[in-house]
Amino acid sequence: MITFKTNKPNQLHLIKVSYFPNWKIKNGYGPFRISPSFMAVIPKDELVEINFESSNVEKALNLLSIFTLFGALLITYTYKKRFDNV
Repeated sequence: MITFKTNKPNQLHLIKVSYFPNWKIKNGYGPFRISPSFMAVIPKDELVEINFESSNVEKALNLLSIFTLFGALLITYTYKKRFDNV
C-alpha cells in the first residue's frame, strides 16, 4: 500500500514504483504507466491511497498451487509408507 498527502488534487502525480495492472487507486484516476519505473495517478482528494490487489485468477492459481503441494506430499507419504512395509 502507498499513501501520501498532496496539496494539489486533480493534478498528475508521478510515483517511482514500477507500474503493474494490479495497482488500484481508491480516490482518483489511474494508475497510468509512464515508464517501466514510474506510474502516475490523478487524485481527487488530498489523501491518496494506492493498493496492490491480487486478481481472482492469481488467487485461484495460488490455491491450486497449495492443493498440488499437499497432493504431492500425500503421494510421497503414501509411497514411502507402502515401500517401508515391503
